[in-house]
Amino acid sequence: MSIEHRDSLHSKNVDSVRRENTGEVIPGGPDEQKGISSSVFNLLFKDLVESEKIKLYMDELQHSVYAEGVTQAEFSARMSELTDRYIVKGMSRKDKASIIRYISACAKIESHVKANLCAIQQTASGDTVTEDHELVCTYHASQDMVNEWGRVYADTHHLPKEWTATPDLAWGLWHEPKSE
Repeated sequence: MSIEHRDSLHSKNVDSVRRENTGEVIPGGPDEQKGISSSVFNLLFKDLVESEKIKLYMDELQHSVYAEGVTQAEFSARMSELTDRYIVKGMSRKDKASIIRYISACAKIESHVKANLCAIQQTASGDTVTEDHELVCTYHASQDMVNEWGRVYADTHHLPKEWTATPDLAWGLWHEPKSE
């Protein structure tokens, strides 16, 4: 998986986190409850270029999980490499936790997408995907790898695990196989 140089990944919003990170929250803003600074909120939810970069990275990572299989160590290293690009020196703990939660949620969603696409292909070729199918087991293992990475990554940044935890997505097909 090719990784762009750290500086080339930073958009105007990421640079603004460095310059404008005061930890202040816009009163009444959508980020007030979590205490996320407006610059990090904008990065995560309004900067479509950065969101697309994260999505593409997750797509490549999840492809590796489903096509090649990766160890927890490999998965964690790649997740940390991505997250390290967005966590900058001087960032508040809540902003760090928000970025970790966002990337963790992206990984879980992308895993769900990848598993469903694989299941659609397999059911189209006549295979039945049940709870004990290898694909579903890989899906659950992927969710577990995200949880383990998040727990360890939060610990290395001295963050409470409950600040960074994301719920697992229940397995389910998006489509119902056509009954004969």
